[in-house]
Amino acid sequence: MRYKFLANVIMVVHFAWIALLIVGTVFIVDAAHRWYIPWHLTILSGTLIVNLILGSCPLTVWEEKLRKKTDPVANLNNSFLATYINSLVGIKMSEGLLFWITLIIKSASYVISILLLTIFKQ
Repeated sequence: MRYKFLANVIMVVHFAWIALLIVGTVFIVDAAHRWYIPWHLTILSGTLIVNLILGSCPLTVWEEKLRKKTDPVANLNNSFLATYINSLVGIKMSEGLLFWITLIIKSASYVISILLLTIFKQ
């Protein structure tokens, strides 16, 4: 029971982290929120570096390990998004497609952040 609770906590934190990255990109487009751009870049950079070094998100790995302790046949496919898009919406997406979609979104967010930081510094 403790493992399931911890896995659920990690899942909620993971959803919140993804929301922070996505909403942060939308948030910084408004000139009134330019103060957040360096924070957003720091969060985004850290996320990208961790993903590049480890090859995946550690939150996904931790959640999968905890879920397997309560259900040995549980399979998150090493993809948080693929698992929850399938279970919440019923759409099966390949890990490869999701990798490219998230890479494009993260890269676009990074470029937008850098451009806005450059524009607002002038």
